[in-house]
Amino acid sequence: MILFRFLILSFFLCYSVSVLSQTNYNKDSLSGYIKYHSIAEQSPFSEKLININSFLDFNYKESFFIKNKLGMDSIADLGGTKYDDKSVLMTSPTHDETGYITYRNFETKEVSFNYQKVGPLPAYKVIDDWIEMEWNILEDTKIIAGKLAKKATTTFRGTDFIVWFTNDIPLPYGPLKLFGLPGVILEVWFDNKQQIIAYEVCYPCENINKIVPPPETLTKTIQEHVHIRDNFEYYLFLEMNKNSKGMIMLKEMPTEKGVLEKRKQNLEKIYEWENKKTKRLVKSSELRKMVSPKEILMRVVMLK
Repeated sequence: MILFRFLILSFFLCYSVSVLSQTNYNKDSLSGYIKYHSIAEQSPFSEKLININSFLDFNYKESFFIKNKLGMDSIADLGGTKYDDKSVLMTSPTHDETGYITYRNFETKEVSFNYQKVGPLPAYKVIDDWIEMEWNILEDTKIIAGKLAKKATTTFRGTDFIVWFTNDIPLPYGPLKLFGLPGVILEVWFDNKQQIIAYEVCYPCENINKIVPPPETLTKTIQEHVHIRDNFEYYLFLEMNKNSKGMIMLKEMPTEKGVLEKRKQNLEKIYEWENKKTKRLVKSSELRKMVSPKEILMRVVMLK
């Protein structure tokens, strides 16, 4: 009887080790990708909307979303700068060799993205805050790219999102910075429009792109990035004037209200560290040095 119990115990121990090994193997091989069409304006001067490609690669612990990389789309605006006697017109590129990347590591709780080089301002990587999203999962269902998808809603940094996710891929990943549902997100709506929709789903399979953080060596915190973005013209003028024979200046003083109006064009309109007393602009004394008494105007057109 003792020998029989020992044999049974040995069997269960061996079986448990075998299952654990198989589980680890499956865990390490959980990878795949999703291809999306994203909707964007053809140029800052046109209201025409076009489809651009974006990819989501993932494994058991990381996700990697990329768009606006040269070669991914047939249409790419590289931006540029034009001058005349009284104005400068600058457009940022829609695409570059790196693309726009959002990376998440669910083990280390790291989320980062990159910001393109614009004129003399260098590209950099942004270390963002890890913010858990509160989702409301609804009963609505539909088929997207051959997968049964369910509807869910959330609000993130001032924008309301409606998404469709699939339990067929039980991983909490999504495009942009969206995450946290019990399945991968296949479709995204905001501003009452369908913005991103999957057209090809591959799982399990090898990734299309290597899953790594953005490659830029210069790094900013999310707070630093938001301050630069809110005061973009100020920092741009400082950099341009380092190598300019003349002086490029602001036509008028920016305002807090003006900054908030600009933010309405972005997905992220308000941040978790901000309140009614938050000051977003650089010091008034620094800004006033950049304001010209003459009619010298710089128009800056940003696509993000």
